[in-house]
Amino acid sequence: MSEGKQKRDTMSPGDKAQPGAENAGQDLCPECNGTGRYKDEDCKNCSGSGTIWVPVGTP
Repeated sequence: MSEGKQKRDTMSPGDKAQPGAENAGQDLCPECNGTGRYKDEDCKNCSGSGTIWVPVGTP
């Protein structure tokens, strides 16, 4: 994780999978392009982390 980015254990609005789940991985937030900022404030989609959790692999 990049310096200055916050680690989180709760889901953000943009998450499609539970953070840290076995079948989940991180991807850059499409709203802020991974910066964690949107229009001079914390990105609401990723809660300012710059990443969202998405499902990976097959169910």
